Amino acid sequence: VPAPRLGFNEQVWQHEMAADANGEVPVAVVNDQLGLGFEVITRRDQLPCAYQWQNFQAGQYALGIEPSTHHVLGNLAARERGEMIWLEHGESRSYDAVFRVLDGAGAIATAEAKIASIARQPQQDYPVPSGNFPGLADRA
Repeated sequence: VPAPRLGFNEQVWQHEMAADANGEVPVAVVNDQLGLGFEVITRRDQLPCAYQWQNFQAGQYALGIEPSTHHVLGNLAARERGEMIWLEHGESRSYDAVFRVLDGAGAIATAEAKIASIARQPQQDYPVPSGNFPGLADRA
């Protein structure tokens, strides 16, 4: 992750996430120098999309992990694709999520090994965007 800089425009990256055999999708943000990380575990059948929001503007430096029910394309695209989730009056919807602080090299290594066992990790910090937004109907 780069140092803070003036004139940085915030960015959102959508990631294609793979799930483990239980349908769980673990992601983590790690600072090896501090020996500290933060892990978020969600279910692919509940939150099939994942975003990385980053704002490296000096004075506003932030990074976000954002599980989502639909693509970064937005509400109109979700409606057009038949993927919008509608709740009727009195209905509710629940999502499973685990938030965990990774304290120390051992906890970080365990989380990284779990993530690497599910899917090959990108070798580039910023891979070329594919522009591919597959449908959500068959994700589980």
